[in-house]
Order: sequence, then structure tokens, then C-alpha cells
Amino acid sequence: MIKHTGQELLKRFGRARSNRSNWEDLWQDIYDLTMPAREGFYENVPGEERSEEIFDETALVSLADFVSRIQQGVIPSHLMWFRLEPGPEIEDPQERKKLQAELDIVGRFIWDAIVNSNFANESQEVLTDIAVGWSTLTIDDGIDGALLSFKALPQAQTFWDVGGPIREVDGVFRVREKIRISDIKLIWPDATISENLQGVMRGNPDAVTNLVEASYRDWDDLRTPVYRYQIVAGADKSMILDDESRGLGARPYVTPRWAVAAGEVYGRGPLVSALPAIRTTNLVTEMILENAQMAISGLWQVDDDGTINVDNVEIVPGAVYARPPDSRGLERTDSPSNFNVADIILSQQQENIRKALFSQNLGPLDQTPRSATEINARMQDLAEQTAGPSGRLKAEWLDKMIQRIVWLFTRAGILEMPQVDGKAIRVVAKSPLARAQKFEEIERIRGFAGDVIGMLGPQAGQLYIDHDELVDELQAKWEVPQKMVRPTAERERMLASAAELAQSQQAGGLPAQAQIGQ
Repeated sequence: MIKHTGQELLKRFGRARSNRSNWEDLWQDIYDLTMPAREGFYENVPGEERSEEIFDETALVSLADFVSRIQQGVIPSHLMWFRLEPGPEIEDPQERKKLQAELDIVGRFIWDAIVNSNFANESQEVLTDIAVGWSTLTIDDGIDGALLSFKALPQAQTFWDVGGPIREVDGVFRVREKIRISDIKLIWPDATISENLQGVMRGNPDAVTNLVEASYRDWDDLRTPVYRYQIVAGADKSMILDDESRGLGARPYVTPRWAVAAGEVYGRGPLVSALPAIRTTNLVTEMILENAQMAISGLWQVDDDGTINVDNVEIVPGAVYARPPDSRGLERTDSPSNFNVADIILSQQQENIRKALFSQNLGPLDQTPRSATEINARMQDLAEQTAGPSGRLKAEWLDKMIQRIVWLFTRAGILEMPQVDGKAIRVVAKSPLARAQKFEEIERIRGFAGDVIGMLGPQAGQLYIDHDELVDELQAKWEVPQKMVRPTAERERMLASAAELAQSQQAGGLPAQAQIGQ
């Protein structure tokens, strides 16, 4: 059994902190140029001005567009963006349909709990972090009537390490600075405060201490996930809390990433790719502003003949300066720089930033509106561009989040259901981006059926195409509720009734078509 003491946990945290230090300069550059108001990785003074290095706002605007596009494409607030479905372990078709109807009810309950929580607010913070490359989200029981509570942790406070046989993200550490000792029991009712900290608190009721939260898996059991959640006080290395949870979803942290390079722990987001262009746009814009300042105020020269003291010269409207008869006095010097080239470079780099953050819009509002076909085509193009990251977000964020919610509800006695493990029950994405990716599959099925019927004719085509299977496949692709499709038994009864009616009409002397026409 893997169970760290307070000292061992702090050592493991120290290694994670040391490994993360290699990234902090890169991340701080991104923060300074794209999100200066956020808590940085170095010392910050609340309320200080942090935007003095920003001369071009393209990255800031494009970052907001990126967050909105991914939020509406992956987790839209107006649309149920997931569905619980029977996994491959459930093979019987009738059993799958019965289970699917039950899972739809459970999925709607989970969806209502998410909508009525603070998920929409925290997901925006998560996606802002994802633009850097990685994020940490906590999911716990709700308060004030809400069933769920979400919290996106600041990147500056969070540290990861790897573990287990596949070397994936394992330990998650969070630094909690200047926590009042008297508030520890309020935040964690099951916490145990050491005698040393209690003595400090008796001497000073407002005394504070730094805490390290940690969650990691006990890899001795590879079948049933076992997670430890521990809190250690940095002052005396005492264990404040030591808790163990079992099962899929027992881990309190969700750790999604945008893209991961081989051998790395933290993800790399689109802002990492766009950083060279962001630096270039800021540098070029700064040079353009400096050139504009020289163009407006001018660059002046004077003969060094001792008659003019340049320290006393001030260029203001209406000023009159005396000069000797043979002196040229002050002369303006124009800059020979050609900033048409700078405009071209700036435009190219700004477009690169927009492409990296998927911020190409549909054009100005005063132009001809885009057709639905073009909008769908662009959505499908966005889905293709983000196919890899979207798959990772689903696996590391949405799947883990649903597993965590099911675990919390099961622990609270709200739900009774099998584990959402991808075998018995799996999570299927229903977001616009996921649907756009499925649209190509639907078009292939539609094209195949159309070609068969077109080449062989309607009657011969029916010999090759199983209509029941075709409808079931399209229903699954379009994610139509099961209740809207007639059951097989009911369809068979309707076909039998139609056959009997046709026979009775033919027995009366008229073809069925003629009888129907009358």
C-alpha cells in the first residue's frame, strides 16, 4: 500500500515543484502578453498594472474567441453535450435498447445537476488555462441547494507528477498559502490539527500556515482505483488530513490537456504555438508607435556652434527661437524607415495568431449573410482542425468529469448504476464539434444507400439494404431519442396489418392501389 507520511509527501511535492520550474518562464511570457490580469508564477502585487508590455491586442481578443468557440463547440450551455450509452459488454440488442432508455433518464438528471451548478463559470476558466496547455478542475458535492460544485484551480498553485505503469498524470499537488489555523476545521471538518499548530493558534488566534493538498493513486491495486487525498502543514510537516477513496471517479481532480509532447507531463496549448507571432506583433507594433511618435513630434538637429543650448529647447506650438545670421538653427530630420513593410509583417503575424486560436470569423455583419451550408462547412472544418485536441478533452475532461459525478451521486445515495468505465457504460460526446465529425459518416451511409437504389432500382435495392439496420444506424448517428423510433414488434404488427388489408382489397376485385385511390 502506498501511503506517504507528511515528510514523504512534501519531498514528492518538492520534486514536482522542481520539474515544473522548467516551464514557468514560458508560461509567464504567455501570461504577460495574453492574460496579464491572471495570477502569475512569480510575485504579484494585487491591483498592479501588468499590461505595460502589450502593444498589440490581437492575442487577447483571439484568446476570448478561442474560449467561446471551444466552449460552444464542446460544452455548449444550451445543449446536452453528452450521452450515456451501453458499452460493448452489453451485446443483446433488446437489452441495449432497454438499458439505453434508463440511461437517458440518468443522463438528463446529471445534465440538470450540471446546468444548475457553477460549471458554466468554471469551464470558462478551464478553457482559458487549456489555451496555455493544461488545467486542473475539482468536482465535489455542492452547497446551497446545488448538487455539484466545480472549481478551476489557478495554474500557479498547481503541480503535477507522473506515476503508474503507463506514466500518466498521477499526483496532483496544490499549495494553499496563509490559511488561518482556526479555519482549517471549518474547511475540512475531519482535519486533525497537531499540538504544535494548536499552540501557535492559542498564542495568536490569527496565525496562518501554508498547506499542501495532494491526491495520488495507490498503484498496488491495478483493478480497483484507490486514491489517497492528503493535506500536510508546511510549518511542522504534520498530516492534517488523510483520506482514502475507491472506484472510478474517486479522484477529486480532473486534469485535461490540449496536446502533449512525448515524455512531457504538462500540455502544450495553442498559445504556445502562437507565442512567436505574439512576440513579433508586439515588437512591430511598438516600433510602429515609436515611429509614429517621431513622425508627430519630429526628429531635430542643430549645428553645434555653441549658440543654442539644446537642453533649454522645447518644441511647442508658437515658440520662437533666435538664431545667428549664418546659422541654420533647428532643422527637422525625417526618418527614412519604410513602415509599409511593417504593416505587411504585422498583418501576416496577426493572421497567424487568429489561425492558431481558431479565431477566423464569418466576415463583417454588413456583408451578405453566410448560408447555412457554409456555416456547417466551417463547423466541420473546425471539427477537423481540432479533432485531436477534442478527443483528448473528451477523454481527460468530459469522461473523467461524468465518472466523478456518478461516483459522487452513488456515494450520496442519489444514483444506483454500474461504473461508467467504457465497457458496461460509456460516455458519448454530443457537442456540435462531435456531431460535425459524425456528419461525414452519415453522408457516407446516405451516399451508399442512394447509389445502391439508384443503380439497381428501388425493388432490387431492398434486397441488399436492411432497412431496420439502416434506420438503427442513422438513429444512433443522429442521436435521436429511442422513444421516437417504433419498436421492432410494433413495426412487424403494422406490416402484417398492411398485408392483410392488401389481401382483403384484392379479394374484393380491385388492386390495392386502386382501392386506396378510391
